Amino acid sequence: MIPGVELSCLWKSRTIHIVGLDFNPDDESFLAALERQNDNRWARARMIADRLSKLKVPDLFDRATAVSGGDVPGRPHFAQVLVQADVVSNTAQAFKRHLGNGKPGDVKAYWPELEEVVGWINVAGGIAVLAHPRKYQLTATKLRELTADFRRAGGRAIEVSTSGQSSGDLGFLAELCRREGLLASQGSDFHFPGAPWCELGKIMKMPDGLEPVWHHFTTPVEFPAPV
Repeated sequence: MIPGVELSCLWKSRTIHIVGLDFNPDDESFLAALERQNDNRWARARMIADRLSKLKVPDLFDRATAVSGGDVPGRPHFAQVLVQADVVSNTAQAFKRHLGNGKPGDVKAYWPELEEVVGWINVAGGIAVLAHPRKYQLTATKLRELTADFRRAGGRAIEVSTSGQSSGDLGFLAELCRREGLLASQGSDFHFPGAPWCELGKIMKMPDGLEPVWHHFTTPVEFPAPV
């Protein structure tokens, strides 16, 4: 088993997700940073509920927390409650109208800067990975700028293959990976069943010629032979 975590941060006032892999799970400074981040997530969840209060959904915060199983509710959990309350017809509509980038439920103020989060992961001996780059709705120029800043901050890998991508996205990210000399990762970004943008098993094969991030884990990983 490889330790992993996904953390939110800010880059030029935009929310960006950084995955940390193969870090020391007992590193005290990293555990303290994760605790602060968890406190930030609870504060953010309460602010999301406050910002969506105009929708007049009773007990929105408590219901979102229940959907999350008692953990910190994120935007997908609030989206499910909005569907249950008949405010929207599906979770995609919830994000489009209320929770997506620039909408009232998109709360960014609580996240640390990208350089700080990458530093946490590196100090704990892990590998920082730029998660699902094409989901930030950045232009190609801005995404190249983000990737260069991420590498300069000490980031070492980029998710080349994620769910919901086109073949064009895959090729673009593969070239970006090569250009910045980064390791290549992949993942579904799975949150919950039925979400069309992050279904399990829907990622495309990673292009040849890239160096997989798992080749650089401290503990070698053996994958079972294909059936």
